[in-house]
Amino acid sequence: DRPDAHYRVFWTEAAGRIGSQPAGVMPARPSGPIRFAVRVQPRASRNEFAGLYNDVLRIRLQAPPVENAANEALVGFLADALGLARRDVRIVSGFGSRNKVVEVAAEALPALDRLRNST
Repeated sequence: DRPDAHYRVFWTEAAGRIGSQPAGVMPARPSGPIRFAVRVQPRASRNEFAGLYNDVLRIRLQAPPVENAANEALVGFLADALGLARRDVRIVSGFGSRNKVVEVAAEALPALDRLRNST
């Protein structure tokens, strides 16, 4: 059994890149957290979702990539957009990169589905 087998994937093609389960496979724990890939554009004119690119969610943030400001802004932006507490959103990898893997609580699944269908 893989150690990450309890994760679900928001965008299925990103599954291979972030080490989560392949599309069509049920997670071992359906209530487990959800991981997905994000590409951040810091110093944007406003905070907003910028669509999908290669099955990665693109997000524009006003915060600069200095002293963890963009990472904090990303967590806050996703928490507000998905209706979660900040503690339910965390960056798993990519702290110093534009390409990140984010983990959110399972309660965010309906909001993520709405987001995916609107982008």
